[in-house]
Amino acid sequence: FYYALQGLLRDGSPERVGGDYWDDRDPAKPETRFCFSGDPVRSEYWSAENTNGTGTRMAPHDVRYQMNLGPFTLRAGEPQEVAFAVLWTRGSDRLDSVSRLRAAASHVRSVAPALLAPSVQPGDPAPEGPDPPLGLSQTYPNPAADETVFQFSLPMEATVRLEIVDLMGRTVLVVQDGRLAAGPYRVPVDVSRLSPGVFFYRFHLDHRVFTRRMVVAR
Repeated sequence: FYYALQGLLRDGSPERVGGDYWDDRDPAKPETRFCFSGDPVRSEYWSAENTNGTGTRMAPHDVRYQMNLGPFTLRAGEPQEVAFAVLWTRGSDRLDSVSRLRAAASHVRSVAPALLAPSVQPGDPAPEGPDPPLGLSQTYPNPAADETVFQFSLPMEATVRLEIVDLMGRTVLVVQDGRLAAGPYRVPVDVSRLSPGVFFYRFHLDHRVFTRRMVVAR
């Protein structure tokens, strides 16, 4: 496992593109840190489905996977917050599942900044006013169990769409959609029918879109 954590073969030698993780040491092939390199959608070397580029499959065997993070350099007593995502998809076949997984990974990367934004805990004071650049405050409370409150302020009349979406970007609730006059707004929203988990709310202000995170927890 020590070598595997570094993306190396069992004897410490580098894995090569087109290898099957176990025995390919051809120095003419470029090195890689992926135990199964290539692209399955393009029928390149990949995993047990195509170990040599000609469609050869591995015989049935024990399969284990591990996920590693780091390395991290920490001072004594220093805390470190580590965030990671585990995604899975299921398509019409194995290659379609890979394509769907790539789309899901791309979406998560796009919303990661909002996903990692700090939450307002139930014991924290409620926000005093909107964030001027967005015109939108963090929902309160966040996490929420049954109801959360959206607060925003419009400097002038504008078209506003405020919606809650899940991690896959699917709209689960539309809070507001239409023209609103200038001024402050405080909108309580019932989230009791949403399943516990992480969501995002999108604030469409004319042609601009802002995204922030919210959590439903019970």
